[in-house]
Amino acid sequence: MTSVEQHYDQLLAEHYTWMLGDDIEQAARGQRALRDELGVRPFGHAADSIAIDLGCGSGAQTLALVSVPVEPYDLEVAKAHAALLAHTRRQGRARGAHDLLIAATARTHARTVVTTDRGGFDDLPEVEVRLFSTER
Repeated sequence: MTSVEQHYDQLLAEHYTWMLGDDIEQAARGQRALRDELGVRPFGHAADSIAIDLGCGSGAQTLALVSVPVEPYDLEVAKAHAALLAHTRRQGRARGAHDLLIAATARTHARTVVTTDRGGFDDLPEVEVRLFSTER
């Protein structure tokens, strides 16, 4: 079995270097600046923290998230997930499975979801959403 580090070194590093340019530290600094601009706080500032929908992309966003806690999928998140799933079914409007997991985690931990995907999160009860524009 390949470890995460081996997988990165043997496969991903070359592709990330190509996508992000040769200076990965500069890419990380840029992502940390964006994280700070969005108001994402490191672990220990739960009241001000934000859940993030990374969507897809190069993975550069991950570089700035090292200090952001990962919340477990526990019983409380599962209950919120079930409630949100029931809500979307009553509405007759399906959502992405991952969108509902993100929304349930944010709802449970009183976080804000920052996303470019308005349709994935709008009209979900007790889920605070902040739309992020990719235009600068």
